Amino acid sequence: MNKIEAHQFLEIVKTKAPELSMHATAKALQISFPAFQSKLLKALSILGEVPPQFFQGRKKASNQFNVQVQAAGRGGAGKKIVIPSAVFEQLGWEINDPIVMKIVKKKLTLERS
Repeated sequence: MNKIEAHQFLEIVKTKAPELSMHATAKALQISFPAFQSKLLKALSILGEVPPQFFQGRKKASNQFNVQVQAAGRGGAGKKIVIPSAVFEQLGWEINDPIVMKIVKKKLTLERS
């Protein structure tokens, strides 16, 4: 690896590092993780630079979920909506918890009773 290749590789890694972890960056570049670490270390030593700060931790869960109304079954006119499990995890609800559904001004509210 020469200085030009090292510089090009490091520029690519620096653009991806703020939003991806080290493993995800290696996967995005389609390089095995050990080979990525080796190549990164070699590029850093050739250029005499410090390693980029990679993203750490998990992304924050969103409070907005986009779902669609679906037909409930074959031949029927009933409708259903599938609520993502992340909603229940955020609310701390468990299986068999009693829930009250209310519709006020075309907005559906769910409350634990």
